[in-house]
Amino acid sequence: MANFTFLDPNGSNLIANAIPYNWNSVTKLNVTRNSAPWIYSNYPEGIAENSALTENGYYINQQRLKGEAEIFFSHRNDTYKELRFRIHIFNCSASAVTVKRTNIGFTSGWGKADVAVRQYFSGDNKTFTLASGASNWLTDEYKIAARTTGSPLGLPFSGMVRLEASNDIIVT
Repeated sequence: MANFTFLDPNGSNLIANAIPYNWNSVTKLNVTRNSAPWIYSNYPEGIAENSALTENGYYINQQRLKGEAEIFFSHRNDTYKELRFRIHIFNCSASAVTVKRTNIGFTSGWGKADVAVRQYFSGDNKTFTLASGASNWLTDEYKIAARTTGSPLGLPFSGMVRLEASNDIIVT
């Protein structure tokens, strides 16, 4: 049984060289995590051409949280039109809330997964103060190019965000 440790957002536990590993001996993975939520959005991995998710006002995942959290998303634009993607935060508490985004990475396209990871570990501090009932965008708006005719798969896009919220918020 192998143990898995999540990486620190500052990259302090990254190593320079790959560790030689016998992949044939891997049978189980035991994941341990602190109490901070991990919002995982990878379904549907491919957003279909006629999916409701391609219309304004639809979302893929929504979670209520307080404190530290990390978000991971990975999808593919299988539609034949440009999609726009971003993460929204809403203050559902009775008092003001401070949301601090400490890390963010995004990439779109084949063979570019390392771009999001490198951006994430370079850090990105942005603070939002939301009155009760107020909302804001946690990320910029990302544009994901349309699938081209004849292409077997649409364009992939993925990203990671780390945040801290001083009180209850809803992340969409």
